[in-house]
Amino acid sequence: MNNSTTATPTTRCSAPLLVAWVLLGWWAAPAVAASAVEPRVQDARSAQLAGDQELLLRQITRLRQTMEVLAARFEAEGRTHAAKLLREGLAHVDQRALESGGKTLVELMGDAKQDLESGRGVQSLEAQAAIVRSMERLYSILTDRRGMEDLEKQIDALQALKGDLQALAGAEGRLRQDTAQLQQDTRTPEQKALDAALAEAARRQAALTERVQADNRASGALDLGQIAKALQELRTDQSRDAQVAGAWKPEEAAPLAEAARQAAQASEQLAAAERLTRAAERLRQAARAVSESAQGAAQAAESLDQAARREQRSQAVDPTAKRTGEALAEASRRADAAKQDAGARAAAAAAMQAQAGALEAEAKAQQAAAEKVAQQARAALEALSAAPSPTASEALTAAQALTEAARTAASDAQSEASAAQQQSGSQQQSDSAKAEAARTRADQSRAELAAAAEEARNLGQALQASQAQAAQRAQQLAEALQRTPQAGSEAAKAAREAMQQAAQAQERAADAAQRGEAQQLAQAATAAEEALARAQEALQQAQSAGANAAERAAMQAEQAQLAREAQQLAQQAQQALSSNKAAEQSTKQALDAAQQAMQQAGEALQQGDMGSAAQQQEQAEQNLQKAREAAAQAAQPKTAEQQQRAQELAREQERIKKALLELAKLADEKDAQGAQQALQKAQQAAQQAQEALEQGDLNEAQRQEQAAEEALQEAAQEIQEQEEQYQRLRQEELLFQITEEVTKLLAGHREQMQALKELDAARQDPTRATHAQKLRLRKIARAEEALATRSAELAKAIGEEGSLVFRSVFTRVDEDLKRIAALLTEEGDWQSGERVQALQQDVEQDLDWLGTALAEEKDRRREEEQNQEQQQQQQQQQQPENRLVPDEAELKLLRRMEVDVMESIERLLVLHPELDSEADLDPLLLEDVSRLARRHEKTSELFIAFRKRLGVPDPGAEATEPQPFVPEINPR
Repeated sequence: MNNSTTATPTTRCSAPLLVAWVLLGWWAAPAVAASAVEPRVQDARSAQLAGDQELLLRQITRLRQTMEVLAARFEAEGRTHAAKLLREGLAHVDQRALESGGKTLVELMGDAKQDLESGRGVQSLEAQAAIVRSMERLYSILTDRRGMEDLEKQIDALQALKGDLQALAGAEGRLRQDTAQLQQDTRTPEQKALDAALAEAARRQAALTERVQADNRASGALDLGQIAKALQELRTDQSRDAQVAGAWKPEEAAPLAEAARQAAQASEQLAAAERLTRAAERLRQAARAVSESAQGAAQAAESLDQAARREQRSQAVDPTAKRTGEALAEASRRADAAKQDAGARAAAAAAMQAQAGALEAEAKAQQAAAEKVAQQARAALEALSAAPSPTASEALTAAQALTEAARTAASDAQSEASAAQQQSGSQQQSDSAKAEAARTRADQSRAELAAAAEEARNLGQALQASQAQAAQRAQQLAEALQRTPQAGSEAAKAAREAMQQAAQAQERAADAAQRGEAQQLAQAATAAEEALARAQEALQQAQSAGANAAERAAMQAEQAQLAREAQQLAQQAQQALSSNKAAEQSTKQALDAAQQAMQQAGEALQQGDMGSAAQQQEQAEQNLQKAREAAAQAAQPKTAEQQQRAQELAREQERIKKALLELAKLADEKDAQGAQQALQKAQQAAQQAQEALEQGDLNEAQRQEQAAEEALQEAAQEIQEQEEQYQRLRQEELLFQITEEVTKLLAGHREQMQALKELDAARQDPTRATHAQKLRLRKIARAEEALATRSAELAKAIGEEGSLVFRSVFTRVDEDLKRIAALLTEEGDWQSGERVQALQQDVEQDLDWLGTALAEEKDRRREEEQNQEQQQQQQQQQQPENRLVPDEAELKLLRRMEVDVMESIERLLVLHPELDSEADLDPLLLEDVSRLARRHEKTSELFIAFRKRLGVPDPGAEATEPQPFVPEINPR
């Protein structure tokens, strides 16, 4: 069952609950055993039983804790129904029921233990009996086994709720009709005439749209429209590929790849220069701090150490980081060692300045090298053809930017190196910032060159794949055109031929791209584009010729007439709605839109584009409907009488709204979440309808009243589905109970069979019975009569569920058991021989059949629960009526009954050959034959009943008609 929406009943249980079943069964066994102990028990036995009761008490405590944990887990996982069952079970465990003396289950167990320890056996037995009943109830809760009475109450309540919802939906519908009548009464003659004219225009437009759509379906114009759309998309893609192919130069791939490599090298050199410059700047700053004070030296040492560590972490990605890291680490050690001596600090500062100069020199060398490599990349790209491809042009621009960045970095380094001796660090622009800017520009150029090289390298493969796919698309369009009704027309043939030519040219283009033949690729791609243009032109001609020219002209004329009438309706609306400017403006806008759509539809009809014509016509229909709704807004209560009627309708809507609140509470009590959601929508719509009625907006009121009515019907449907769930659960419970009863019947009957067999074996004279034997025979007869009564009750119960065959078998068991009881007493001359035992075997067989069929039906239902979709399909296809046992199971049992009759007849013929002679027959034998005849007659009646219920015609109703198939019954 689906627990994500409406909580529905189910007989299935999760694995944790199955554990609870086992525990409950374990507890029940000792408790029942204890209840069977004699009141007078010895002290040792009482102590043992008290220990058992103590064990059960601990088990119920553990189970309660487990149930709480599982309930919380199931709630978190969204398994609401399983969690609900656990919560109900916990409530039962903690409940202080009147029948248990106002004590909980745990308290009852504690009392039973104390009574056993105190030797109060009778009181302990009473407490244990209450415990067993309580645990059975807990078992039923956890397995979602509800009593028949509870299920029937739920069904009755749901039926009542559904009836109330349907009645309220009817009241809402009548209110909507009354509102519509009031709206009609409030309209002026001009407004009524306008509404009638709009309705007529909408009707004629809908009829014309249907004619166009019917023509489209008959002529295949819709298929042609789809093909035309796909052809336009293919032509657009082909034009793009042709442009790219015309500019493709495969020979540029190698120079671009080399330029990309050189750009990467230059970028790396500029990145190294930046790192060196940044380290040199740190050294100069540290030198100034060291020379100023001991504190400055300490701070410089710490700062340099941190920078050195960062550089060491970057050695894996930048080899220059090793050089800068070592320089910074050495400077840190010098600053730390010299911080207490002014002379040492001066020497350390000088060493740092010298080291900074060395790093700056290395940075300058790197920048110069980067400039050289960038110039080489630029020169290689400038050496390309006089008409480079767009990709090569973009790459050349990137190479120029790279060269400029490297040149700028080198010139900045030169100028700042000469000014380093004259300006302080605070006065200079940061060298590292300039180096970083140069490296950033170089990285951007590097990325652009890499992308250009990648594009040049893969462009051939991309064109090859694109043209191969385009060839497939063109061929598929040609095949689709061949399947249209217009395939035989000259225009369609020309379009199909052009598509095939395009596909061939695209295949040649793909091959040329794969071989790197740029000129052949461009020629083939252009040829394919031209062929697609021819195909598109021919397809347009096929579309124009698709519809009958005279019919299309007639539809075009009618559409033009409707467009003119729409313009006239706009003028009519201006006069009829002059008292309500808002309604007048909205109506005119809708009619203008309708007129525009009609004109476009007419143009499409003239061009033969039937698909576009139908789309525009549908748009015109929608706009005409909007115009009617907008015009209806002008109809408002004007007279005092009309306003009073509107207020009365508003009060009726308020009454319905209040009733909705009550029904929503009932739906909440039934856990009908789907119905609750629908009722919430109904309440909102009812509230808005009431407000609209109070304000005199009758058009909006009708719209909201319709929404409320639909929501109420939806809620009623939700309740109907939940009622069906409970009906199925009720049937499952009834099926379970009947199956258990059949099992008990069969077990009880077999006991009597064994008792009769033993008694008959002990009789010395089969014609005479001793007094003791008669007493035993009466006891067996009374037992069989009791079983017959139970079988009759089951026949009535299952018959009320519409199960004809099962009722017949139960009735037969009832009759046979009564006959057996009569034969066992004085009425039957105390018989106990083969004749009576044979009757008992027949009853045993019938009960065994019933038990097997019912068990199979239980298994079938269980399998269906595991696949709800299959269950719904089978219910729709196999069970038009919701019966306890489906027709299939009934027919199988009916066939088995008929086969048994045939086999019994054959046995009689073998055992009694005198049946074929004219000799006088034994009355008992005749009675057996009559019994078989009645069984056969009953089987035939059941077949007839099934034939009528399934709607199979009577084979004897008309002799001239072919006889229906009757399955052959093989008695073997």
